[in-house]
Amino acid sequence: VVGRYLSVQKLGGIFLSLCEVEVYGHPAAVSPDPPSATPAPVLTNVALGKNTGHSSAGWGGVSSRAVDGSQSGDFTAGTCFHSNRGDIKPWWAVDMGSPQEVHRVRIINRQDCCSGNLATITIAVSDVMPAPPLGQEISTTTAVCTYQAGPLTDAEYTFTCDTPVIGRFLSVQKQGGLFLALCEVEVYAQSATASPAPPSTPAPALSNVALGKNTGHSSAGWGGVSSRAVDGSQSGDFTAGTCFHSNRGDAKPWWAVDMGAAQEIHQVRIINRQDCCSENLATIKVAVSDVMPSPALGQEISTTTAVCTYQDGPLTDPEYIFTCDTPVVGRYLSVQKLGGRFLALCEVEAMGRPVQPVASGAGSFLDTCMLRI
Repeated sequence: VVGRYLSVQKLGGIFLSLCEVEVYGHPAAVSPDPPSATPAPVLTNVALGKNTGHSSAGWGGVSSRAVDGSQSGDFTAGTCFHSNRGDIKPWWAVDMGSPQEVHRVRIINRQDCCSGNLATITIAVSDVMPAPPLGQEISTTTAVCTYQAGPLTDAEYTFTCDTPVIGRFLSVQKQGGLFLALCEVEVYAQSATASPAPPSTPAPALSNVALGKNTGHSSAGWGGVSSRAVDGSQSGDFTAGTCFHSNRGDAKPWWAVDMGAAQEIHQVRIINRQDCCSENLATIKVAVSDVMPSPALGQEISTTTAVCTYQDGPLTDPEYIFTCDTPVVGRYLSVQKLGGRFLALCEVEAMGRPVQPVASGAGSFLDTCMLRI
C-alpha cells in the first residue's frame, strides 16, 4: 500500500498499547498534482515602428504614420495615414517582420473630422504583402481577423479576432466609400511559426512606361506638342509649356504614346489643365493597341483597339486615375476626345510592366477596364 501515514486502530475494547511499531517499505512516487491551465499568452504590439504599405496616400498622410506610436486622432498633427482621391478600395498594411499569431487589433480613428469614414473594413493577415491593383480587393486567400460593416465613429476600437490568425503582414481595407484614415494601428500578437509562402517569381513592379517616349497627335495648337504630356512635369498650367493641346478644327482630337514594346497596363493617370478650361477633358476614350493610331482628321480611332475606359461627363479635377479591372496589353496607348472643342493633357502616366510581344499573325491583345475615380 502507498501513502504517507500509517495507522493502527483498535475497533473495540478498553485500551490499545503498542511497545514498538516498525514499518517496512520503500519510497514510492505519488500522483503529481494535476497540471495547471495553460497561461494566457503575453501579447505585445508587434506593429509599432515596422515597415508599412498603402494603396495610395493623400495630403501627406503616408502609411508609416499609423505605426508611429502617437495616440492622437488629429490628422493635422501629422500622425495619421490618409488615402488619396480616386482610390475606391483603399488599403493599409504593415510588415510585422515575421509570422505572428494575431489576437486583437486596436485602431485609433480620426477625430478632428470625418470619423465616419472608418466603415466597411476588413482586417486580415497574410504571408505576403498585399499588392492588388488600385481599386481591387485584397486576395481572399488571406486569413480574415474581422469584418466590420457599419460606420465606426468612436475615438478608438479594439477588434478581437474570431480565432487567432497567423501571418507576417496585417492589412486594413475599406471595401467602398470615400477615404480611409487610420491614426494608429496596434496589433497585439505573439510570435508564431507560419506556413511559408509557396515559392513564386515576383511580378515586376509597375512603373510609368510612357515617360519620355515617342508620341503622336491628330493636331497641336499654340505650341502644345504631344511630347509635352510625357515630359515628367506635374504642372497643370499650360502657360508653363508642359501641356499638350489640340488645334482648332480638330473635331475628334487624339493623343498617343509609343511605349517602345508591348506593355501590360494596369492604370493610367492624367493631369488635367488647371489654368483654364479644365472642363475640356470630357467625352474621352483611353485605349491601347498594337499599332500607332492614324485615323483621318475628325475620325474615331479604330474600335479594334483595347478600350480601357470611356468617360462621358466633364472632368474638371486636377487629376484622374483610370484603373483596369484586368490589365490590358499593347504597345501604343491613346487618349481621344470624341466631341467638343479641344483636348488638353498636361501629363499622361501609363503604369505598367513589359510583356512578351505577340508573334506576327497571332492577333492582338484585347481586354477591357473601367474608370476608378
